Amino acid sequence: MKKTIKHILILAIFCISLSLSAFNDGFVFGMKAHFSGSATEPHISKEELAKMGSTSFTGNVGFIIQGGMDFTYIFDSKKYFNMESNDIFGGLGFGGYIEIGQGYIGQVSGAPAPINKVFVNVFFTPVVHFGTTLKTYLLSNRFVLGLGLGGRMIADPTPMFEQYSADDRDEKDKDVHSKVDTLIVTSDMMKKMNPFAFQMKGSLEYIQPVLDRLEFVLGGFMAYNIYKPGYVSMPPELEKMAKDGVGFDAKNTKLNSFYLNSFDFGVTLGINFKVTPWKS
Repeated sequence: MKKTIKHILILAIFCISLSLSAFNDGFVFGMKAHFSGSATEPHISKEELAKMGSTSFTGNVGFIIQGGMDFTYIFDSKKYFNMESNDIFGGLGFGGYIEIGQGYIGQVSGAPAPINKVFVNVFFTPVVHFGTTLKTYLLSNRFVLGLGLGGRMIADPTPMFEQYSADDRDEKDKDVHSKVDTLIVTSDMMKKMNPFAFQMKGSLEYIQPVLDRLEFVLGGFMAYNIYKPGYVSMPPELEKMAKDGVGFDAKNTKLNSFYLNSFDFGVTLGINFKVTPWKS
């Protein structure tokens, strides 16, 4: 058993150490997993914040995982740009991506004493990311700079939420109780609320050729999502408090200045396959 493991390790090291050329021109199919943090950046006017009965509104940070695939056509620097080598600039790639995974929205609302602050973390599954990407291949195609434009769609009518407050009273005496539960988004609210967000994404990837048509990918990315839901979806307890306190009807009050933008960042692991049967 030990000899078998040793042979596998030697073979793996040998394959990774091979001086293989990176892909030139043609189609490349990639499969990737992203491990990321997501920082919510809410924006709302003072007037509409007052309608909700809040004194402030900020975001929070959560951890999410997503994965998907991309399909890219590489325009080689020698063939398409008449360059003598790809030592510096290897070419341009253009393609699209689709990814499915988790989504996160963290909200911290300021509230009158003795509550002070109310924390609500909402986790969505699934969330679909899609768009197009322009890639620049550098240093013999070993490094790839990517810029993507696309969208994100929330497709979860029953997201999970965590709710708690900065209130040092005993749990039975609190106005906002700590709980983990499911947020039910009714069909009526699903029709009203905007599920789409505009996404801008940047990435840097290191490419390690393994076989003639196979590469390992290790990289990092940053993405900014601009999301205007139109309405705020609250846990039942907070929705009742807002309605009883200031008369705010969350289900029927449109918030024109309300944005739940987010900044995503993390690492990427994946593999690339060259799918064209010819060589340039």
